[in-house]
Parts: sequence; C-alpha cells; structure tokens
Amino acid sequence: MSFKKIQRLPDVQVSKRLAKAYEKLEGLIEALGKIELPADQEADINERIDLINSFEGTNRELIKMLKKTRSDIVKVIEKELNYVPKNHYQTQWMVFGMMAGLLMSSVFGGLGFGVGSSGGVGIGLAVGMAIGITLGAAMDKRVEKEGRQLDVSV
Repeated sequence: MSFKKIQRLPDVQVSKRLAKAYEKLEGLIEALGKIELPADQEADINERIDLINSFEGTNRELIKMLKKTRSDIVKVIEKELNYVPKNHYQTQWMVFGMMAGLLMSSVFGGLGFGVGSSGGVGIGLAVGMAIGITLGAAMDKRVEKEGRQLDVSV
C-alpha cells in the first residue's frame, strides 16, 4: 500500500504560510513512505489525506487542518512505532528546559540569588534552554543510531 497524493486546492489563493504547511505535511508523508508501516497506519494516513483533498474552507482553516494532521501523524507514529522526526526531542526538551529554568530562576531569584528580578529570569531561561537542547540532542542521536529517525525535521 502506498500513500495518496495531497492535492493542493487550485481555487485557494496560496499564501506563504499555506505553502509551508503543505510542504511540511508532504515532507512527512514522503519520509513515512520510506519505512515499513502497518496497513492500518497507512489506511489512517490515507483517510486524513482524503479529508484534506476534499476540504472546503478558508486558507486559515486549511492551514490549521494541515498543521493538526501533521502533528497527529507524528504523535501516532512516535507512540505506536517509536519513529520520530529529526530534532524532535531537541525541540521538546528545549521547551521543558526553558520552563524548568524559568521556575528555578523565579525560586532562586526570590531568595536573593538572581541579578535583579529580570536578570535572574533571563539567566535561568538561557541555562534551562541550553540543558534542554543538550539532553534532546543526545536523545535524537540515540534514535538516529537505532534507525528510528524519519528523514524529515520538525
């Protein structure tokens, strides 16, 4: 079984955002075509493509649908097959690191360890982000060595 082709709607005025959303989803579908997927996963993705191809709405709604479809497919593939796009964990862990850095800087800044109220927050965010990126990059390298990384970036 193979994937259906995403038909770009001819009557919709293509904006840069819409073109980018199409390209990202098409890139993901292309990358998934290079790995062996169970028949039910392929059927689910083809159903999603059918919904996109039959879409009738505004550009804004179409962009939202394309992004949600891409996100849903990545979540399912990660959860059920342990495949992830390039830089997937790096992006996730950067966000977690930033949240942890913000939390630590507000706790320690309140105890008088920060450089002013905003300086401590900035340092905490930067340190947390750096730690998150480092951890995520290590996880991405491990996934790549195991052959579970899709040939498409987040």
